[in-house]
Amino acid sequence: MFLFFLGVHYMTIGSAVTLRYLAPLFVALLSVVLFKKALLPPQWFFFGLAFLGVYLIKGFDPTADLFGVIVVLFSALFSAGVYLLLSKIGTGDHPLVVVFYFMLIATALGGIGSLFYGVPLQIKDTPQLLLLGVVGYFGQIFMTRAFQSGPAAQIAPFKYVEVVFTLSIGVFYFQESYHFFHLLGTLLIILGLILNIRYLALQKLNQTKA
Repeated sequence: MFLFFLGVHYMTIGSAVTLRYLAPLFVALLSVVLFKKALLPPQWFFFGLAFLGVYLIKGFDPTADLFGVIVVLFSALFSAGVYLLLSKIGTGDHPLVVVFYFMLIATALGGIGSLFYGVPLQIKDTPQLLLLGVVGYFGQIFMTRAFQSGPAAQIAPFKYVEVVFTLSIGVFYFQESYHFFHLLGTLLIILGLILNIRYLALQKLNQTKA
């Protein structure tokens, strides 16, 4: 979360969200390294499409600083680790238990950081900060429950709906503008990972029939 919010300072919100949701790709790669799960040739092609999308976003978003891109990619990598942990925990713990420890540790670390980098709270910002906490809480609950219900590699790509919402908000609320190739890069990232999840589903279906 910290790396993502840091990266937003170096690019548009749409680019940051799109890059962060490369996490499903890192889920697959970490599964190869940690659990010795082989990637099939079509999957490498799908992930190649996603990386091409990253290249287009970096090349055609004038706000996308290289440092910001690297920071957000590391954010995606850590998110992938979270998804794998949630998948391994499974339904053994209630989602509220998982979210409680997540927020407890985040609050502790954030509180320590705010001692050195915090700014005085503005009264006008209070309603938005409270709303952020409430919306973030329910979002975390539903995300946790989703990843506990099935394999992380199959659940993660559904988070890409958020990219569409974020780009729309960036255009209509923050008056952000996006180059055609930037939007093409976003589409390639989403397409590559959706094709991957579709391919995995077909493979599982074929194995079941066999």
